[in-house]
Order: sequence, then C-alpha cells, then structure tokens
Amino acid sequence: MSELELTLLLLFAGAGFFFALSETALLTLGKWRLRQVMERSPERGVLIRKLLAEPHDMLATITLGNTMAHGAFIAAAWMIGIQSADWSTGLALTLLAVALLLFCEVVPKTLAVRRPELWAPWVARPVLWAMWLSTPVRRVAQWINGQLLRPMPRVMPQLP
Repeated sequence: MSELELTLLLLFAGAGFFFALSETALLTLGKWRLRQVMERSPERGVLIRKLLAEPHDMLATITLGNTMAHGAFIAAAWMIGIQSADWSTGLALTLLAVALLLFCEVVPKTLAVRRPELWAPWVARPVLWAMWLSTPVRRVAQWINGQLLRPMPRVMPQLP
C-alpha cells in the first residue's frame, strides 16, 4: 500500500468518524447541556442552536457526508485490494470493514454519547459549512427521497 493510498483511507475514515461523532453529539445534547454550552461559549452555542433549528437539513447533511465518506473508504479499499489478488486481499478487506464499523461508527458515537456538551461545540462550525457546501446535492437528494416516499402514508396506522 502506498503512502497516498494510506492517506486516502485515513482521510475518508476521519471524515466518517467526524460525521458519526457530529450526529450523535448534536442530537443527544439536550436543552440542559445546550444551556451549559451557551454559558461557556456563547458563539458556539449560537452555532449549535442554528443547526438544531434546521434538524432535517442538519441530519441530511450529516447522513450525506457519512455515506460519502464510507463509500469513498470502501472504494479506495477495493481499488487497493484489486491490485493484489492473493488470499491476503480478502483478509485485509475484511479487517478494513471491521475497522470502518468500529472506528467510524461505534467509537465516535460512544464518545459523543458520553460527552455531547464537549463535542457539539467543536463540530458545529464544520457541520454548518458542510450544510452550506452540500445544499445543491442535498436538495436533489431530499427531492428524490420525497418522491420515493410520496406513495407511503405520512401517519402510520396504530397497531391493535
């Protein structure tokens, strides 16, 4: 594996880590902890409130970023894997999949659940930037999603 390939894998894994951490930190913050953040860092508290005021856009941005990071990670790992077709390739790809799950999903979400008031202020500004940058793609994805969900009832009937 070359330095460039390793750098790309780490970059994509880092992006996945960031988006998973952001999602959990922002969505588990709660009003009480948000007030604590506002008292300690009013500027970052305002950014967090701005994000939480648009939960659909925030979540769509984070989901899009996470999906793209994971897809890029998998594509890079696959490209590396097809360069050598021996038995170790399958093992390496399996280990990369486990690493992706652990280090890009489980670990960041665990960290964020334990201390959302610590992480939310740090992720707020980059998530706002990502929301702004992804607006055109996100709008198209949200429109497609709306079209796919249109035949489904908005309110599900209650089970007996």
